[in-house]
Amino acid sequence: MKRTLALPAVLALAVVLLMSLGVLPAGPGSYYNKRTGIIRCQGDDCLHEAGHALDASRGWVSEGQAWRDAVDTYIAVAWQMPAARDQFTETIAFFPGVGGPLWPSRNPFNITFWRGGWGGYTELYAELFKACGGDIFTLPEGLRGFYTP
Repeated sequence: MKRTLALPAVLALAVVLLMSLGVLPAGPGSYYNKRTGIIRCQGDDCLHEAGHALDASRGWVSEGQAWRDAVDTYIAVAWQMPAARDQFTETIAFFPGVGGPLWPSRNPFNITFWRGGWGGYTELYAELFKACGGDIFTLPEGLRGFYTP
């Protein structure tokens, strides 16, 4: 017996393909399309998505060990020396996924599964760009260099 795809299934596959190529938007909300470099955003979210674009232009520094080490050092110093805390401390120290692995585990029996999810160091990079209002010179000194050319 020969099987054929129904027209709705073919259309659904076409839409998914076009969305993955960045030709059609992936849905409501704001996002940065890594493949095309297109930003879709509204309001404050535009600075966050522009942070992803900046990260991409810098070779995705937020995915590197140097960025993770700088963030972890910032948190350690702020934790041990309250006088070193600034307006970014809470955002950085309590950001979802920070302190966990770069790529969360897909195994729910692994503790890193629960520490991962949305967020992490890459999202923190974009969120800090938003938090500083695009003025990277107000960012903590140890992190500022990751935003400059």
